Amino acid sequence: MSSPIPSSSSSSNTPPVPSSSSSSQAQSSPDLERSGLIHKVSANQLPSTPSSSSSSQSPGLSSSSSTNQPTRSSSEHSVPPGVLRNVVGSSTKVPTASSSGAEVAPKQISGADLIEYKKQGRKLDGEIKVLEIALSMISENDPAQKEACRNLSLKIERKNEELSTLLGKLEGSKITPAEVLIPPRRNFDTIGWEIVLPVDINTTTLKGSNLSSKRLYDLPTSQIQILMEHLRKPENVQTLRQFQLQLNQDLEQSFAPAQNFVGHLYELGFGRLHLPLSKVDNKNYNIAAAWYGKSVMQWHPEAQYNVGRMLESGKGFRINKELAAQWYMSAIASGVSNAYFDLGRLYQSGEGVEKNDVIAFALYKMGAEAGDVRAAYQLGNSYQSGVGVTPDVELASKWFTVAAERGNLLQPRTESFWSEESF
Repeated sequence: MSSPIPSSSSSSNTPPVPSSSSSSQAQSSPDLERSGLIHKVSANQLPSTPSSSSSSQSPGLSSSSSTNQPTRSSSEHSVPPGVLRNVVGSSTKVPTASSSGAEVAPKQISGADLIEYKKQGRKLDGEIKVLEIALSMISENDPAQKEACRNLSLKIERKNEELSTLLGKLEGSKITPAEVLIPPRRNFDTIGWEIVLPVDINTTTLKGSNLSSKRLYDLPTSQIQILMEHLRKPENVQTLRQFQLQLNQDLEQSFAPAQNFVGHLYELGFGRLHLPLSKVDNKNYNIAAAWYGKSVMQWHPEAQYNVGRMLESGKGFRINKELAAQWYMSAIASGVSNAYFDLGRLYQSGEGVEKNDVIAFALYKMGAEAGDVRAAYQLGNSYQSGVGVTPDVELASKWFTVAAERGNLLQPRTESFWSEESF
């Protein structure tokens, strides 16, 4: 079966598998290498199969090439987080004539500088978004948060000054602030296909006789595991073949949700359901990270979160908690609610970011209100111990109860990744 898979071949434009221990001559995406997100591995870590080419921009990075996926026009870009919303989408002044009437060429910005501006700009923008969220979730009336409110306001002001200075470097060029701050947004809808579910599946998420591709790619991790366990049963071989055919057709089109889904398969131990004849181990974090990396270069929201997890844990990537925090911020800006909890943990421990219990509390609160059972439980702990907030036994009891009631019924999308025993 023909199927694309990330390859480290020097003739391919796809990023190689990131690895925590590699010394190879494989070629990788220059943008991702500059950020530390991708690094090289040897070619023998991957099976030799055809590779589909896809490239795009990733957070704080730049890659100028086309993809097969439709892109939205600049007017359809969502406004990024941060206070400087008034500058996004506006053009910088480009002088057209000198005082003598002669035409003046616009200021030239090198590709390397533009990559760096995007990297710095999107990082600052993500930090501003998180600080604004934290400020909106705390109260000056709480003695434990009064000083934090003032400090957060000052931090937001300083970050906006840094962002203004950065955008000022675009003055006189044809580059707009929107090009620096707003990543490319792609349409992740698909023409769609359906598979007939095995008759022995009957779960809350997998009800009904058919499963559309959109529902399939959006399944929570625990449900992906249930579905794959059923599909690999001998009696479901025809359904499995249909699934493999459709999945690989989407991969050949560089469809980001499908790439992210395959990352899940390799991380959960179902890699051979993607490539049945492959000699690759069912569970392979390097290949999982490569597929997440391909998807995240198209700015897929869930892939941003998955790359953050892998960077934090060191599975498939070298451990880099600072970069993990940046990807969590990016995921939050893209609407991935599970990232609140993970970023909150980093703020509480001071890993990858400056330790701040109040910001951690605010992120737990946001995550809990969005339905993340882990954030609900940790929010209860915060109220009980008085970390980042004035102790409140009643609110602690409330959120512990919410977490207990949700239990396995409202599992976060990454429930299976929460403990090592889940792998």
